[in-house]
Amino acid sequence: MKILLCTGDSHTQGQGQDTFFDPFPEKPIKSYDLVNGTGLGFRRLYDSNCYVNLIRHYLYEKTGSMEEEVQVGFLEELKGEVIFDCEGSDMFVFTFAEGKEETFVNVYTDGEFYRRIRFFTPCPRWDDWSARDLKIMCSGKKEIKFVLESGRVRFVSGRKYTGTHAVINCGIGSCNCKSFTDWTLSQLIEDFEPYMFIAEAHTINDWISGKTVEEYKEHLGTMLDIMTKNSQHTVLMTVSPVLGPQKRSGFEAYNTADYYDNYVNASREAAMDRNIPIVDANEEFKKRLKGLPEEEMHKEMYKDVWHVNSKGHKIYAEEIIKEVEALL
Repeated sequence: MKILLCTGDSHTQGQGQDTFFDPFPEKPIKSYDLVNGTGLGFRRLYDSNCYVNLIRHYLYEKTGSMEEEVQVGFLEELKGEVIFDCEGSDMFVFTFAEGKEETFVNVYTDGEFYRRIRFFTPCPRWDDWSARDLKIMCSGKKEIKFVLESGRVRFVSGRKYTGTHAVINCGIGSCNCKSFTDWTLSQLIEDFEPYMFIAEAHTINDWISGKTVEEYKEHLGTMLDIMTKNSQHTVLMTVSPVLGPQKRSGFEAYNTADYYDNYVNASREAAMDRNIPIVDANEEFKKRLKGLPEEEMHKEMYKDVWHVNSKGHKIYAEEIIKEVEALL
């Protein structure tokens, strides 16, 4: 099965489109460690108009591949053993919530040992937990069994797949390029062995977190080098323009929307230096928004000053599909 991993920050995770939500609205921001934490984001919906879902629907119609939900309790703790019926499926993907307590789980398919999983995150992103996706290949099998050996781990969600292709959303809100590479990328490669990376450039979070253009380009280059070494294809997507200046003490020189464009240009340069295909969504947005006053831009394409709305997510999807269709 060819696995396409869509990586990036909150745009990939789905923020901006109409049905985006926060599963922990009662948690104060101070309890989160977003930029520096490990793991994936929890807020990834499969029935929304996020651009990853639009790519997923297009690809499944094109290839006949299928995907459907596996019923698990959100943040339900794994205790003892749990069995899932996998007959007729080729792959399961479970999202787990792992914490700072080292945890070991054994996985069996049809009673035979499949793998031993170590769950551990030194720096959780969501209070006590970080999300982690794991694939279980199960073609020709009837059941998957998880057996807790020690520690604590929780289920978040589950999906089952059949066919030739699968699209996995690995977006992480409020994550810059270096944090993604240092904390999460190697785990994704180990757990998924991806056929293709469709990578968002993390541009906005590097800009607003005060990384210089030079630092950002270096960190993005490192990320792309790892991706190209560990997949057959890597594609980089630039993200939308931003609306208005940002007011950040200590970063006054970086605060204008015009200065943000330097990070977008650095994204293009990092990809071109490595002969990586570029999905230049930023340029496409500028073409469509040209000549409009900022208020009209907001009504036309934006949910807030950083994130595009559902119409913008559709543009992301269309531009990516044009670039990757021949590679599928």
